[in-house]
Amino acid sequence: MLALVLLALSSPVNYGHAFVAPYQPILNGGTCKTTTRQMANIQQFNNNERETKNDVSRTVVRVVSKNDDNDNKIMKNQQTNNNIMTRITTIGSLALAMSLCFYPSPPAAHASGYTSLTPEQKMAAEAWRTVDSTFLDRTFNGQDWFKLRQNLVKAKYESMEDAQDSVTNMMSKLGDKYTKYLPPAKYQSLVDTATGTLAGVGVEIATNSDLIPCVSDVEPNSPAMKAGLLPKDVFLEGDGAKFDKTSTPVDVALRLRGPVGSKVGVTVLRDGTKIDFIIERQTIKVESVRSYIAK
Repeated sequence: MLALVLLALSSPVNYGHAFVAPYQPILNGGTCKTTTRQMANIQQFNNNERETKNDVSRTVVRVVSKNDDNDNKIMKNQQTNNNIMTRITTIGSLALAMSLCFYPSPPAAHASGYTSLTPEQKMAAEAWRTVDSTFLDRTFNGQDWFKLRQNLVKAKYESMEDAQDSVTNMMSKLGDKYTKYLPPAKYQSLVDTATGTLAGVGVEIATNSDLIPCVSDVEPNSPAMKAGLLPKDVFLEGDGAKFDKTSTPVDVALRLRGPVGSKVGVTVLRDGTKIDFIIERQTIKVESVRSYIAK
């Protein structure tokens, strides 16, 4: 519509009669004569011109007004659409939040299964998990690693010592002499030895040719030296426990250690003779290096 109006404005206006100049002076000293008919034609021309301008103005106003109405309608429609999209987005967000709040959590089958294990089975499973996460050889020395876990978890253990034995057996199948399982007592013994601070009697323990724990060395100025223990003394009893070939040096050490100032009874075999000692436990500082004067 706007294009048509512009085209109409740019086209010449045909008024349907000859153009008569409103004022035609007589040159060369002539006079100006205007007849009644000429005056009427001039007046008619002026009236037609004013009416044409008014028609064009009204048309332009109507077109502009109509375009303004269309623009307003378009803007209102856009605003309405924006409001609708905003409401849809808000409702969708609320619906998603509500669904997340009331969505039932899946059953923790693994967690419930783990809590149903006995303490011995949990210990075995935890030992397997630790090795699985740290062992470098991912073939696990050709073992069916997950089958070993199933066997560990499904086994029925009578005591924690039985579970520890199963873990020790599992570790031995890895074929790595530096990967071993240490029960809590052995681990604590290793830590105490590494830190160099012990609460005991001050002896080093090994096994003799008969595989029985014996004294391998005595710390200088230790309670054991003061009591009279000597190297090669064979341990028969300690703190009420008896020792034999099935005993290990760690078993003896655990019996000799205890709170500072407490006393422990020790029975040793020396040259076929049993000797009893009562030794007071003291803090022992282990010397890593000793010096001797050769005779």
